[in-house]
Amino acid sequence: MIKDLVSDIKALKGLFATISTSTTTTGSIIDTAPYKSMTVVIAAVSWTDGSFLPALFEDTASAMGTESAIDDGNMIPQTTPEASATIDAANEVHTIGLIGTKRYVRLKIVSSGVSSGAIICALFIGEALDAGVTQG
Repeated sequence: MIKDLVSDIKALKGLFATISTSTTTTGSIIDTAPYKSMTVVIAAVSWTDGSFLPALFEDTASAMGTESAIDDGNMIPQTTPEASATIDAANEVHTIGLIGTKRYVRLKIVSSGVSSGAIICALFIGEALDAGVTQG
């Protein structure tokens, strides 16, 4: 039997960007406090060229002024391919579980070899501390 999951999770916009140059693109800051677990889903849409490396950062402060990269050991899978694999094909999806030690997180995409690029989308999926997450 399939059960409802929507009452226990919330999707948060991490990054939606058209990346057409070699650059670093910074996503939204996510507050993990209301969640007991967090997963990041990253997808490349309309990819034409370039490589896109996802990098996750964390900080204790909401402005992320002293952010540091989240170690592979604080992500699942810990043995890479997903945690630090480069996105370099259309319709490629990466799923990374966060163990993290700090309250605030965000995604950055480091792109290289880009002339026309791709659309990169990322959602943070938070599992509620208590059932019945408020949507909106």
